[in-house]
Amino acid sequence: MSPRTTASPTLVRNESLRRGLTVLRALAAAGRPITAAELTRQTGIPGPTVARLLVTLEDEALAVRDSSGGWRPGTGLSELAGADGGLAALVAGAGEVLREVAIDTGETAILSRVHLPDVAEVLVQEDADRLLGLTDWVGRPFDPRESVAGWIVAAELDDTEVEILGGDDPAARAKWIADVAESRERGYAVDVDGLEAGLTNVAVIVPGDLSLAIGLSGPSARLTARRTARLVPRLRKAAVSLAILT
Repeated sequence: MSPRTTASPTLVRNESLRRGLTVLRALAAAGRPITAAELTRQTGIPGPTVARLLVTLEDEALAVRDSSGGWRPGTGLSELAGADGGLAALVAGAGEVLREVAIDTGETAILSRVHLPDVAEVLVQEDADRLLGLTDWVGRPFDPRESVAGWIVAAELDDTEVEILGGDDPAARAKWIADVAESRERGYAVDVDGLEAGLTNVAVIVPGDLSLAIGLSGPSARLTARRTARLVPRLRKAAVSLAILT
């Protein structure tokens, strides 16, 4: 590698930042979950320092720890680099699409992004003008194996991949596999009272390569099975509109 041109050579560099970037580069280059011990060996940075850097990067969504204890790049890394595959443009324009869905259905409309098996996060939320609704979920992370967004995104995978993503707990893995299979067969994902008592969530996939899902959330008393099924075509229409934005 050719030497980098150095600007302001007289200024003292921040070694903590340099070490953090070294760890971040090692995460990105690994191509798989990597342990803190491996990062220590690869970078030559002391183990306690690596541990502190990793949890700091995790706080900023630049690193994420999976169920096995390995580390991989977080969602914030691609956004920081500007390599978000159209995500920024999508989020900027999604509010109007979701507002229309919320008005048409009378329920909260939600756009989520899924990174299997680590996290599902709400990117955009638009609430209906009703007294009974939801708190603001934007930016809140969820376990994708316990969310309708995760189920419908995983429905695009084959059975072997779904099983691998199910984790080590046999009961949780069996439920995950069943939820994904049911969502695949139905063509949309539904969760009644699972995330919270009295709350129903439904989601469909957004076409494209960003692992996105658009859904509705509302009281189970309003989002009955029959009404939910009737609202799915409206969600699919919105999903196509969102795909055009990417």
